[in-house]
Amino acid sequence: MNIWKTFDRLMQTGGPRFIGEVTAVNTSFGDVRCTVTLLPGGTSIEVTANGRSVEIGQHWLIQDGQIIGDATSGTVIDVDI
Repeated sequence: MNIWKTFDRLMQTGGPRFIGEVTAVNTSFGDVRCTVTLLPGGTSIEVTANGRSVEIGQHWLIQDGQIIGDATSGTVIDVDI
């Protein structure tokens, strides 16, 4: 893993990024949508997950209402810098 490339991906433009845990999956409208609980904090939002296989309990990186990548499955903490 190249730490600089990982950092550079995190600094790209767009809305804020969050880590969320999948709590419900809905595929009834032809696209994959799921409800995620943001970590830490506990706020639930619905996001799109097109092209991804999502299961309850998975952690994903969320930005602008969609899943953009894998997230850590460990403990999530919030740090202000």
